[in-house]
Formats: sequence, C-alpha cells, structure tokens
Amino acid sequence: MRIDPPAYKAFAAALKDSDKDIKRQTRASLRALLAPLGVEAIREGSEGMPRRGGLRAYLTANAKASVSLQANRMYLTLNPGRSGVRLGPIDRGSLRHPAIGDMRRPKGQRRFVEQSVPSGTYTHALMKRKDEITADAERTISLFMKVKFGRDWS
Repeated sequence: MRIDPPAYKAFAAALKDSDKDIKRQTRASLRALLAPLGVEAIREGSEGMPRRGGLRAYLTANAKASVSLQANRMYLTLNPGRSGVRLGPIDRGSLRHPAIGDMRRPKGQRRFVEQSVPSGTYTHALMKRKDEITADAERTISLFMKVKFGRDWS
C-alpha cells in the first residue's frame, strides 16, 4: 500500500470532520511513531559533523522532530532544538557560526565565519528511514479510516 494524493486528501477531510478525541488520538499516534524516526535521523546525520566545538553534541542532545498534518500533505520536520540552528544549510554543506573568541562581543557585533561540513548527511539518514516512515504513516491512516468508516482506505 502506498500513500497517494487522493487517498490522503480523503483521510485529511475525514480527520477534519471527526470527533476531537479521534483527531487527538490519530495525531498523537502519528507523532509517537514518526517523531522518534526523525530524531534518529538527526542523530545519525550529526555523526558527520566536526567533533570539536560542541556542534555535534548540541545537535544530538537537542534533537526534536514534529509531525504536521495539512489538507494536501503531511510533514515530518527535523529540528535541532534552537531557533538559530537550521539543518537545511548544514545539510547543503555550509555551517555559519560565530568566530571563536568573538562570543564576548554584543550580539549584533559578532563576526561570523562560514565553514564547510559534509553535505547530505541528514538527507541520507532520513532516506534510509523512508520506507519505515511511510509504512508507519500508512498503518495509522489505515487504522483511522477503518475506525471511521469500517473499511480500509486503499
């Protein structure tokens, strides 16, 4: 079974019209299944980061993932835990950070440097889990449709 757009739209519409308890349970189930896989991907992707400076330790210690459901799609968002750190540029191979010794300066006066890091580590870690993420989402959506309509969604 694969998640196709018309079936997902039917699921999203059915979820929207559902009882609050069913909505909450379905979203909680998706978060409980998918968020830990996202955190694993952050931790594995961070293994390629430089050891010195504390970035790797920070990323692995503060890793979070969230699941967002919308009418047309579902998102699994990887979040390293602090608003100033974004995984997108790091995954593209570029890390921008304050110069060492510059941290005593006021925030607006710090000098930043660009550092090259291995690219694609987070994408690779997430793609390794793609089948498991899809299967978990399909099982949860299928269970919801079975409870809601008494039949499978496919």
